[in-house]
Amino acid sequence: AQFQENGYVANKFMDKRHMDEVLQKTSYKTEEALYAAIGFGEIGAITVFNRLTEKERREEERAKAKAEAEELVKGGEVKVENKETLKVKHEGGVVIEGASGLLVRIAKCCNPVPGDDIVGYITKGRGVAIHRVDCMNLRAQENYEQRLLDVEWEDQFSSKEYTAHIDIYGLNRTGLLNDVLQVLSNTTKNISTVNAQPTKDMKFANIHVSFGISNLSTLTTVVDKIKSVPEVYSVKRTNG
Repeated sequence: AQFQENGYVANKFMDKRHMDEVLQKTSYKTEEALYAAIGFGEIGAITVFNRLTEKERREEERAKAKAEAEELVKGGEVKVENKETLKVKHEGGVVIEGASGLLVRIAKCCNPVPGDDIVGYITKGRGVAIHRVDCMNLRAQENYEQRLLDVEWEDQFSSKEYTAHIDIYGLNRTGLLNDVLQVLSNTTKNISTVNAQPTKDMKFANIHVSFGISNLSTLTTVVDKIKSVPEVYSVKRTNG
């Protein structure tokens, strides 16, 4: 009855392979013992059904999740109900479990790097954008939770380059900017943006820097080294 109610053909799941898998997951050594246990009510028929169809149901759920994701990427309005992680490799080092062929890009609003906690956001017609979990721009999107996918980094210590942004606040002294840039040139791959401005009273300086980094561990090292520069009072990572 369980098979019919759930749209499965019983004979497909009653072969030796499926039954052996169920026996391995229960305490029963033979099919006869399992059937007897069902008859005496020691184990429910629904439990046996779930064990027999576990693999097929999981594959169906993944296929459904992939179809939902692809429909959203095309601009549809399908709600992603399946929260199981999807899988695809991306040149930027991100893995989305379960769906291949999706366009994946790193969000520019929060610029995640390997090691950051991340989430995938399915955009209309633009593929999957990878955001930091704490990205405020992502949270500002209407009904954003309906478009999220579980994602993970393929390699926490990637050799690929990602852009990081930091703001530095310190005493407006001679040589401060040079000292900061010296640290960056010794520890990063590429400095792409430098913007230094004094405060209105000219006593302090705000420095914004963008640079290439391979992972969160290296970024943390860079931040710690800049914090050790004399007269640097704060170093904060920013979104850009």
